[in-house]
Amino acid sequence: MNARLWRRVVVGGVLFMVIGAGAWPIYRYYWVVSPIPEAFASALPYEAALEAARQADRPVVAVVTADFCPTCQAYKRNGLRDPRVADWVRGHATPVYLEWERDADTIQRLGVGGFPATVLIDPGGDVVQMAYGAMPGDRLLAWLEDGQTRAAHAHADAAAGPGAP
Repeated sequence: MNARLWRRVVVGGVLFMVIGAGAWPIYRYYWVVSPIPEAFASALPYEAALEAARQADRPVVAVVTADFCPTCQAYKRNGLRDPRVADWVRGHATPVYLEWERDADTIQRLGVGGFPATVLIDPGGDVVQMAYGAMPGDRLLAWLEDGQTRAAHAHADAAAGPGAP
C-alpha cells in the first residue's frame, strides 16, 4: 500500500472514530432501551390492575411504550423517573405498564394511537384523560393531579345519578 493511500485510510479511520464517539451519546439517549421506571416495575397486568383499582377505589395510571420508540426511552429515563411522580403513583393510583410488543390488544382497546402515551383510567375502567408524548416530571405530576380531580368529579356525578343538580 503506498503512503498516500495509507494516509487516507488512517485519516478516514480517525474521522470515523471521532464522529462515532460524538454520535454515541445521542444514539444511547434515544435508542438504547431504558429500564422500566421503579413506580411501574411491579405493575400488574391491565385486567388485574383494573380489579385492584376497583377494590381500592383508585384510578389506574397506564404508561404505554414501545422498545422501538426513542421518545419512550427518553420518557422512561426522565419524567417517569421523577421521585415526585413515583411517590404520587404509589400513593394515589394503581400503575400499569403496557408495551406495544406484548400488550397490543389492551393498547388498542384503550384507544391509544401513539407512543408514548399516559392514560388515566377511573376505577370503573373509563378513560379519564390521555396524553401523548414525553412530559417532564413537574408537568406529568400536574397532569396526574388534574386527572385525579376530574375522575373524582365524574365519579361523584355518576353516584348522584341522572337529574341530580
